[in-house]
Amino acid sequence: MEKRVTAHTLRHTAATWLRQQTGDARLVAAYLGHADLSTVSRYAHVAEEELYVAAATLEKRVENTPRRRAA
Repeated sequence: MEKRVTAHTLRHTAATWLRQQTGDARLVAAYLGHADLSTVSRYAHVAEEELYVAAATLEKRVENTPRRRAA
């Protein structure tokens, strides 16, 4: 099957790159001309590596959070 680069493909690529670089879905929505943030999820994709980085960041924050003692 031959893959073709279309304007739609480039739109997805640009949206994904912008979200990766900024982390701001509102900025991506404005760039794409969408009023609804939920539409961004169709265009800006998440790479598997990003999930690993996000999970590792969350784990570090949890590990470094002081635990409260029971009263």
